[in-house]
Amino acid sequence: MRFSKITRFVYIFIWTGIFILSSYIIVKESDGSMLEKTGESVLKRSSEFIDYYSGNEEKKPIEGILRLFTVWENGCYFYRLGSSEETGIEMQEEETEEIGLVLEYEKGNLLTPIPFIYGESYYEEDSKEVFAEIKKKNEKLIAQLKKTQDVDFLLKNFYIVDGTTSVDKKVFQVSRLLEKDMTIEKEEKPQILICHTHGGSERFSDSRENRQEDSIVGVGKELAKELEELGYGVIHDTTEYDRIEGVIDRNKAYNQSLAGAKEQLKKYPSIQVVIDLHRDGVRGKEKRVTTIDGKPTATFMMFNGLSRSRTGEIDYLKNKNLQGNLAFSLQMKLKAMELYPTLTTPNYLKGYRYNMHLCERFLLIELGNQNNTVEEAKNAMEPLSRVLDAVLQGKP
Repeated sequence: MRFSKITRFVYIFIWTGIFILSSYIIVKESDGSMLEKTGESVLKRSSEFIDYYSGNEEKKPIEGILRLFTVWENGCYFYRLGSSEETGIEMQEEETEEIGLVLEYEKGNLLTPIPFIYGESYYEEDSKEVFAEIKKKNEKLIAQLKKTQDVDFLLKNFYIVDGTTSVDKKVFQVSRLLEKDMTIEKEEKPQILICHTHGGSERFSDSRENRQEDSIVGVGKELAKELEELGYGVIHDTTEYDRIEGVIDRNKAYNQSLAGAKEQLKKYPSIQVVIDLHRDGVRGKEKRVTTIDGKPTATFMMFNGLSRSRTGEIDYLKNKNLQGNLAFSLQMKLKAMELYPTLTTPNYLKGYRYNMHLCERFLLIELGNQNNTVEEAKNAMEPLSRVLDAVLQGKP
């Protein structure tokens, strides 16, 4: 598809206006720090359009360009239409759900606007100076959180909130989350279950076809090995729960993995930790990678389902273990920030439950994305296991 100079100008004019308007909507009710982030994002996204329509970039299919428009729609707090909370399926495709900035106000409990990060990608060169700077910043954030125990500070600096949910600040009692005892004693019998709700569909940039060892399941095997070397009894469930009768069906995957996890917990009642290990997905070609001990390593984030929509609790998705889930993932996040300052991104909060009601020590981890290599993903398992060990053993 070719565009005349006039057409290109019109497109640039129209979409620049949209960019400015959507940015204004985001910034209008946000704190000051949001202004700088939004400004940077506007420059980045608008330059892609200008390069394309001015002919400075190789022509791409128009569908690819249109996908960029959704970044700005997601930046505004539009409500999704036609969604239903009455289905029994807890999960819809993460990659296709609309995501927005949560500016919800709970009755009698004002919610501070929380910055939203869309498709965050991160690369940190192996620089001692930069590493030390990030480590110092992390230590300062953690120290201030422990000192103030302020929920607004917690939400703003340690979480990303998805547009499918809303935050009840009463749930995030900082002292309870920080002080909750998540330790366990090491034993030979099974203590940790590793599973993969999306084991069949989540692969990496250089994964070989039909080779499970190159998928997220293969990465889970590496995690199991690392944890066993640390002295834990580990069960690794290699079932591809999103492969139903030979066909990938991610919409039913959580229902399938729920049944599988229940079966494992019944068979091994000594299990105290469940890890549902995923590979994340993003639009574009950027990947999430840092350098740990000289090795390229995929970064990851901890993920929590709040069992809440934009308007309140989802009655049919009760989770008696929510406080434990939040305490476990937060303690994991803080310990990772101390031990490996560039290894994790902020914890992610979303609207459904994701089987996390099964136990308190339940981690849903989103590792890297489709642009990472198998090696980068597997390299992350050693530091992840060390962070987990530090939390489970209460190491300072």
